[in-house]
Amino acid sequence: MSPARPFSRGVRLGCLLAPLLLPLWACEPVRPSQEPPDPPRSATAHGQPPRAGKLLQPEDIFGPKSLAGRPPGKPKWSEDGRSLYFLRPSKADARVMDLWRMDPSSGRAALLVAAASLLTKGRVTLTEAQKAARERRRVRALGISTFLPDKAGRGVLLPVGGLLFWHDLRTGQTRRLLEKAGGELDPKPAPDGKSIAFVRGGELWVMDLATGRQRRLTSTATATLRNGVAEFVAQEELDRFTGYWWAPDSSAIAYAEVDESQVTVVRRPEISATGTKIVRQRYPSAGTNNARVRLGVLDLASGRTTWLALGKQ
Repeated sequence: MSPARPFSRGVRLGCLLAPLLLPLWACEPVRPSQEPPDPPRSATAHGQPPRAGKLLQPEDIFGPKSLAGRPPGKPKWSEDGRSLYFLRPSKADARVMDLWRMDPSSGRAALLVAAASLLTKGRVTLTEAQKAARERRRVRALGISTFLPDKAGRGVLLPVGGLLFWHDLRTGQTRRLLEKAGGELDPKPAPDGKSIAFVRGGELWVMDLATGRQRRLTSTATATLRNGVAEFVAQEELDRFTGYWWAPDSSAIAYAEVDESQVTVVRRPEISATGTKIVRQRYPSAGTNNARVRLGVLDLASGRTTWLALGKQ
């Protein structure tokens, strides 16, 4: 008698008694596992979203096409309420944002400025200050990541890739400002749409849009003192990323003067896609000195700054 027969005889006996103890399905003979075959790989050329029932591929997730479609984002009303501006992923690459405008009376939306048309007009390497500003604002999108319409309805200021562009709403034309980029930070149009302001090299500047003439408004910046910027704590902890504000009539600018001379210098690692390096940074750790800040109002006609009494810091 082979060793397997007693076991087989026991199995058959168990099946005869099973109806008294177990459901009938417990005595079904054991068959080899038959898992359904894997569905065919999706043919998603160039990152096209796969059809229903198809497996996602790496190119679907990391390619230029978005699995979420092209939803609008960052809506902003015009001052007169006749236009609603918003950003929307471009058809060619969902990582690049275009500027759209909708007429609320009709509900019709149309492409206003395509980011691709701006990216062909020049590229610059972002300064460390510009990279830090993008990081602190958590900017990840490419193309038009922010847009600033003036209150007069003349145009929209578009900072793109370290360059500045002005879209004239009356003519529909978009032109590049500042032929030579100089690491401009926090650009803003004046409420009347006739000029723009920005920070360059720790100083506050203004540019006339009609003539292109640039004018430096402050001249006290040093290695530890800057004008028109928000201090580190304001940006990281208070979500305030600007250090100057236009007057409603465009006649003056209120701005912060930030003095970090008493802030402790620390060493920290800076990690990027190309590697890690150690940098020195003035960082107000708990229990140490913060930056000293004072607020002034600069009259554009006279160029004179009036410092406000903020009390003892």
